[in-house]
Amino acid sequence: MKAIIFTDMAGYHGFGRAAGAYRMASEWRQRGVELKVIDCFNSYTLEELKHIVLKYKTTDTEFVGFSTTFLNDIEGNSIWDKEKSKVKPKAAISESKDELAETAMRKVDQRELFAYIKSLGLKIIIGGFRMNSNTDPDSDIDYYTGPCEEKFFPEFNFTNSQIYYTEDDHILEGEDLPIEIARGCIFKCKFCFYHLNGKKLWDFVKPPELIREEMMRNYINHGTTGYMFSDDTYNDSPEKIESLMKMYKTLPFDMRFSSYARLDLMIAKPETCEMMVESGLKSVFFGVETFNREAGKLIGKGMDPDKVKRGLMDFREKYPDILVYISMIGGLPGETLDDMDESYKFLSEEAKVHNIGWSPLFINSGSEMSINSEKYGYTKGGNNQRHWTRKDGLTYMDTFDWAVEKKRLYEGHPAGFTLYNRIHNMGYTHDEIMNLSWEKDGNELFNKTDMFRQQYMQKVLN
Repeated sequence: MKAIIFTDMAGYHGFGRAAGAYRMASEWRQRGVELKVIDCFNSYTLEELKHIVLKYKTTDTEFVGFSTTFLNDIEGNSIWDKEKSKVKPKAAISESKDELAETAMRKVDQRELFAYIKSLGLKIIIGGFRMNSNTDPDSDIDYYTGPCEEKFFPEFNFTNSQIYYTEDDHILEGEDLPIEIARGCIFKCKFCFYHLNGKKLWDFVKPPELIREEMMRNYINHGTTGYMFSDDTYNDSPEKIESLMKMYKTLPFDMRFSSYARLDLMIAKPETCEMMVESGLKSVFFGVETFNREAGKLIGKGMDPDKVKRGLMDFREKYPDILVYISMIGGLPGETLDDMDESYKFLSEEAKVHNIGWSPLFINSGSEMSINSEKYGYTKGGNNQRHWTRKDGLTYMDTFDWAVEKKRLYEGHPAGFTLYNRIHNMGYTHDEIMNLSWEKDGNELFNKTDMFRQQYMQKVLN
């Protein structure tokens, strides 16, 4: 056993895996090297985590890894840092290696866990999108940002890669799984600090036959017919969507999937919408960001907002059984809180989308709007890159408080975006998922989530 990697299942409800740790493990597994992935990290007690490390380590074990991107914050966990969690909003993202231990993992006894791991002679490696730094030569812990394959395998080629699950991963029969279709985004929105944006159209897109091979292996081994697509913009090319749709039709099952997509591209090329639905789209995440004309043009989303609204209404009317999650950004240049109120009213009362995610603009190092913040009318808030004041006086906290209040008023559907797949994994049919509500089904969803995670954890512990 070369290593043990801890990861977690994103979201407070549902049962569904994140790809990262399994993707890394697959590279070693394909080279004949054994590696153990442990899910549900934040649901174990400290003593259970120690037990897991001791149980699975062998004389060949070199390190214990932590995949931070989707670490859960599970209340009631005995090693949940309840005091530190009050310091920052739950949306806070660690921006440095020094903050990682306190914000991304939020462990009261994390130092004790790390000390225990080191006492066994094992190295610690922490990776994911929660940091913006790589290996620190002055630290006894290695930190890696984002995909880590090339850190360990210089010859790594994403377009030839797959995820290989083993019996020790405890995949459920018929479990919906994550699958990587492509990496990166061909766009470069001004607010975005994602380090894989601005790629060329066909960079880092896997060939359909390779994706089919992975899907068939999962179908044969686990009965998998549903997927959470990992692709920053699934509909960035009609040719890509069509070639994948043709491949899906060769599968011996009807596939269903959730995915990111751009609504403006779907409106501009309506044939892509039809192909995605025919391919099995059941839940979609649209990053709309704003309905303010000038703000949209400035950030790189210049379609007429009225056209976007009409397109969304048409989509909702034509495909009422597809879950729609809309992501918006608050505080963009020229957009007021009153403008945001109007957008909120349209989305919740007219379009009646299933979920709305509204986040304040994040002035983070790396984005065009961060590097040239003064040009866009923002002053950063001291050492906190998240906070800002706009030249008209609007602040980050103004938009944050506004978003919190709207979230209180609009609970949304329990199965937005990949939660569709995660709830499906707990035995709900599509029709049952579409008819869920927090008031009617909230307690059952959380109880089932706990049951499924406990069942997985017992397999790991025993």
